[in-house]
Amino acid sequence: MRTPTGTDRLTLRGPEDVLAKIPFLVGFHPEDSLVTLTFDEDRELTLTARADLPEPDLTPQELRAAGDRLACLVFGREVRYCLLVAYTASRARATPALRAAVAAFADVDVTVLDAIVADGTRWWSDVCADPVCCPPEGKPYDLASHPLTARSIYRGEVALAGQEEFRRTVAPPSGAARVAAEQALARVVSARAADLGGHDGAGLVARLFARAGGGERLTDEEMARIAVEVCDVAVRDEFWSQITRESADRHVEFWSEVVRRTVPPHDVAAAALLAFAAWLQGQGALARCALERVHACDPDYSMARLIEQVLRCGIPPEAWEPPPVGP
Repeated sequence: MRTPTGTDRLTLRGPEDVLAKIPFLVGFHPEDSLVTLTFDEDRELTLTARADLPEPDLTPQELRAAGDRLACLVFGREVRYCLLVAYTASRARATPALRAAVAAFADVDVTVLDAIVADGTRWWSDVCADPVCCPPEGKPYDLASHPLTARSIYRGEVALAGQEEFRRTVAPPSGAARVAAEQALARVVSARAADLGGHDGAGLVARLFARAGGGERLTDEEMARIAVEVCDVAVRDEFWSQITRESADRHVEFWSEVVRRTVPPHDVAAAALLAFAAWLQGQGALARCALERVHACDPDYSMARLIEQVLRCGIPPEAWEPPPVGP
């Protein structure tokens, strides 16, 4: 199996290679998770997706529904094979979820190469009964000493310790930084309320976006201005329409910085823009973390609900058609 890593191709030769690479594909070391890798006819990776491992008390119908949601990942993609990895300390919890997923992928004519259970120190195959390659006591693995771990780190790839640490990468400021952000926000809100002559909010944000893209660190007050301006739906939509697959990386970097330096509830629009850019870049885990920021303040925010539906249905970024520009 091969997976793109920049300009070259990385070959995964067995379960240990897969387990070593997955944390760098999803951005953190999964726990209580079900990770799906999909591959095309040439066995090149087309998608990496992580979902919470289904709860152990689900009915067979509920497990099958969870499997069907995973199978939706093939929508719009050339998928011929997939590989499933359940991360859990309980094999008894993993097996029903894996078997439901295997059945769901079979229904859409996708061959499951393997269904693995990994507990952090050992792995088992749920589909292979050969004791030579898949002994019943499992096979030990050590990610810290694996060559692919060293290679990924050397290439600058990041795998955080867990999902909570991943969430902290887009968490609001704390301590003195939060006080500074709150004070800056209060000044901006007050100044904007006193501005009776009107102003070009989209133009202001565009100028700050360009300065940040040039490597300049914006002030707390400038960050607050961005967050406040994009709360205006017209300004938000102006920037939403500008996020393309080619520009998604720049928007992820910019809106990540905005949400890290903005306090609720003025972080909602910026977090929604980050979620969309992250999805378009193929960073589903980051998109979900950004959506959590939105839901914490406004569970009914329509843009976030739309992105959440896109993620739930497994719609690929390739399916996105940007709106036409101009008449």
